[in-house]
Amino acid sequence: MGRELLARLFKESNPQFFADFAAVAFERSRQNTGIPPGWGGACFPIASASEVIGSLCIGLPPSRSLSEQDTRILSTLAEIAAVALQRSQLLADLQHQMERLASLREIDYAISVNTDFYPMAEVILHQTRQHLGVDAVQIWAVEPGLSRLEFLLAEGLRKNPPAKTLYPIGEGLPGTVALTLHPLTISDLQQWSAVNSAVECQNYLEEGFLAYIGLPIVVKGRLGGVIELCQRSPLTSLAAQEPQWLSFVKTIASQTALAMENAQLFRELNNTLMELSLSYDETLEG
Repeated sequence: MGRELLARLFKESNPQFFADFAAVAFERSRQNTGIPPGWGGACFPIASASEVIGSLCIGLPPSRSLSEQDTRILSTLAEIAAVALQRSQLLADLQHQMERLASLREIDYAISVNTDFYPMAEVILHQTRQHLGVDAVQIWAVEPGLSRLEFLLAEGLRKNPPAKTLYPIGEGLPGTVALTLHPLTISDLQQWSAVNSAVECQNYLEEGFLAYIGLPIVVKGRLGGVIELCQRSPLTSLAAQEPQWLSFVKTIASQTALAMENAQLFRELNNTLMELSLSYDETLEG
């Protein structure tokens, strides 16, 4: 079936009838459709509440034509197909939501039972790749007292750790995200890097990444680091226009911030306990 023929059906949202189905389909697509020459046909839109989501097409031999009753039956079948497709999509969406909730529970558990950031981050990386369908995830952290990002860990890289593990804030892709404190979405990394040549992207291009999403990790109102989602295929494969997908990405960044905050609190608590212990020992000795 030619794309132009389907586009016409989608645009008009009404059944389309053809005296010579094969000729019309071939004229528009210039490809062999498999419809016998001289056959007629009809296409009925499979429509949801707001848009056409498919089509039900039949071919008819020259001696056969559609009666009014046939047309009503086929229209009803198209409506039944629309309901079935909508239910299937709703079921798939519900399943995705359940999987993502289970993923967040895994991350919450990792945060609750660990005091070091690395075990928490490993769970975050794995769950992000598994449930967002990205090829690689990287986490960068701000070095205390220094205006630069240090590579912490990643999953899905061909070269791990990457060739460059430090970026001053404002430089490179992670540094750009850190400077602006806003998400950075790039659908075509090669084209973007050609336009923004001042931003270093070579390591990402050598990894074969075509799409990129970077989000700041904000801990208690301050920059804690950057989490990056990278894909070796176009951004459309990430379903990046899906609101639920984007919401889950932001939730992952928030969970990463929480993990960093917890690890920082435990470090500060340990340091305080060590100082108290030393002070106590000095008091006893004095």
